[in-house]
Amino acid sequence: MIKKLSICFAFIAFIACGDDESSTSPAQELSEISSSTVSDNAGSEQGKSSATDNEKSSSSTVLSSSSSIPTMKECVTNVIYNELIPSWEEYLSAKGNNCYQEGYALLTEDRKTFVICIDGTWDSELIKICPAETEKSSSSSVPPKSSSSSAISSSAVQKSCHLYDKAPTVIGCEGKSKPNWKFLNPDVEYHCLVDERDGQFYATVKIGEQTWMAENLAYADEEKTPNLAGGHWCDSDADSCALYGQLYNFMSVMNFNTDEMMEGNLIKDTLFGKWEKNQQGICPSGWHVPTVSEWMTLGKAVGAECEDESQTSSPDCSGGIVKLRSTCGWEYDSDGNEDISTNESGFALLPVSNTYGSQLGPNGKTAYVWTSTAEYCSICANNQALAYHIIATTGKDWFRVQDGTLLVRGRSLRCVKD
Repeated sequence: MIKKLSICFAFIAFIACGDDESSTSPAQELSEISSSTVSDNAGSEQGKSSATDNEKSSSSTVLSSSSSIPTMKECVTNVIYNELIPSWEEYLSAKGNNCYQEGYALLTEDRKTFVICIDGTWDSELIKICPAETEKSSSSSVPPKSSSSSAISSSAVQKSCHLYDKAPTVIGCEGKSKPNWKFLNPDVEYHCLVDERDGQFYATVKIGEQTWMAENLAYADEEKTPNLAGGHWCDSDADSCALYGQLYNFMSVMNFNTDEMMEGNLIKDTLFGKWEKNQQGICPSGWHVPTVSEWMTLGKAVGAECEDESQTSSPDCSGGIVKLRSTCGWEYDSDGNEDISTNESGFALLPVSNTYGSQLGPNGKTAYVWTSTAEYCSICANNQALAYHIIATTGKDWFRVQDGTLLVRGRSLRCVKD
């Protein structure tokens, strides 16, 4: 839940008090602002619900957050933030300086330190809030969304959207179409996969020696797959479900029975590493949840240089990854440049929100996709598990493996053929 300290301030911005024009810096757009849920390193109850939309004041001066302290004559009149913390030093000592949700904002209780997640690390700034103009909204109240408001103005957030001028051909699905096929590259050869469980059909694409689904899985039949119950969701907007598929938590995506896999709310340590590499999970017959190694193989197939996954738990692939991403839906980068995705491979990776609870939607910034790779962690509090996922970010020609994710997090799934 986003809280705010005055109504005149733009989303995550500073407004200088006083009338000395020399005391304020030129307006700059703040990039990669998140209206999503709490990050892995900021998992408080307050952050579990989505950030609400806030209308940007046309008279606001927006200063980009950086390690430098803004030049201000007196004070700021407003700060909008996601989470109130007792002390930045205590928070840093307890949780470290890594963060996973771009734009997630913290404010100390003394209102003197504002911290924002930028490019994977916390960035703090000292601030002074005008006491006479400070008002604290109730933490239990959420301003309603409206069609006229947004997290930041449409002029501040731009998204690349280069759709193709012809429809793709999906061999075996002639005469059929889907809303998300507009993201597919018509110059790439696709084939049709029909899921016999629910009759849904998907475009698939061969990249290198692998064959992948070219869209996110949307399977949601809890009767045929009871382990799915309570572990999957998508936005209530039917168009969103059709375009971006479902999100799944780790136990559901692997089709694990929690009663068998867990003991005292913790994953049984004896089970880690015991499941098959080609774990079908909730993928259709003949397909499986990809491992970290298979994602690295995909990266190499489009020309990326990838770290050896046997040497590091969080390998990167860089260069060529833009060939895997859709040409529509990604925001401009932090320097105001249009996203560089080309989708030459036809994989059409989409930026879908990182979520904690039952919410799903495109966020324009980051794609999060599950792997089947996980390991036991004796010192971890999150179900004693490190479950690995793939993350790709707007404007960056790389994807990387991240660990330490909560098993209840929602991620997309791309199945790979056995």
